[in-house]
Amino acid sequence: MRTRLIIGIVVVVLLIVLGVIFVNVVTNNFHVPFVGQPSSTTAIDGQTFHVTVAKTEQEKETGLSSTNSLPQDQGMLFPFGNPDYYGFWMRNMKYPLDIIFIANKKIVSIANNVTNPNNPSVPLPIYKPSQPADTVLEINGGLSAKYHFAVGDSVSTSL
Repeated sequence: MRTRLIIGIVVVVLLIVLGVIFVNVVTNNFHVPFVGQPSSTTAIDGQTFHVTVAKTEQEKETGLSSTNSLPQDQGMLFPFGNPDYYGFWMRNMKYPLDIIFIANKKIVSIANNVTNPNNPSVPLPIYKPSQPADTVLEINGGLSAKYHFAVGDSVSTSL
């Protein structure tokens, strides 16, 4: 009798947990936690950021969208094999970012303090550099202005 009661309680708890997960997935409130730990550093004008490197296409597409916040000294680095006009959007982002486009270890363009419009009827803007870039760095929105980053600034990365 006691075993049946325990099994019944376990089944009910399991069903509740599965129900909560199902509702969150259906309403798009379920996000995989950001599992990438900073593995490199990127420095601009004496400011060093501990960065997670997006290596796979999936990591590049997801970016930081699975995070709720980002420490001020961290970011995400997107290295590409060849310079091009790579586009970035803010789908599912919960906080603003600065998107810094880099070519040949110099900043070529900065999209400052970009946010997710959070309006399904508005198409997501796509942010592209003014000239081809081979690397992109995402950091918290407003930090580029705070640290006076500008086109032409040198960027060093330890990969």
